[in-house]
Amino acid sequence: MRILVPVDGREMSLFLVDFLKARHSLTGDSPEIEFFFVEPAISSAFTNRFQEKDLTEFYDECSKDVFEQIHERLGEVPFDYDFQFRPGKPADCILEEAHRFGADMIVMGTRGHGSRTGFLFGSVSNAVVARTPCPVLIIQGEVPVRQAPVIALAVDGSAWSEKAVDYLIEHRALFGDQAQIRLIYVVPNLPTGVTPASNSVALSSISLQ
Repeated sequence: MRILVPVDGREMSLFLVDFLKARHSLTGDSPEIEFFFVEPAISSAFTNRFQEKDLTEFYDECSKDVFEQIHERLGEVPFDYDFQFRPGKPADCILEEAHRFGADMIVMGTRGHGSRTGFLFGSVSNAVVARTPCPVLIIQGEVPVRQAPVIALAVDGSAWSEKAVDYLIEHRALFGDQAQIRLIYVVPNLPTGVTPASNSVALSSISLQ
């Protein structure tokens, strides 16, 4: 499995590293993991004042700082990983890299922190999800490790719901032998005057085994 992990060197990036380290089953057998950093391109109004060599050195220094931090956080891990870097528009670069890398999954955060504008903000993750060629796993913060993870799968009877179910079945080994799936179906509001027998929504649990 090829997993693309967009990072920006902020705290959320470290949560992504910790998440991957703690969940060996999620990465599958012999995963290929690529940490991908995008430095937002400098406006042409400013780049005209610098030589191309100076810009290249600036971008290289930014990416070096990020990748050294990620490498230190990873330590000894049972999987291979690589680093790639590009300047440009974050969402576009992530999607282009997912195609080039042949990603089976993208694991990314929802927000960045610090003076530099991170690309893990909700607007970027939303743009990636809307146009992604593969499943996207969104991490919103530090995630506790569970021996028996619970996966909530929202369904509505559509073809997309069927694709989500098919994906979970096909890749059930990713979530471990003890994982449980909870199917969630939201019942639309009933017309005024119609009283349902019960206003509760049932959650069905199925085993990935």
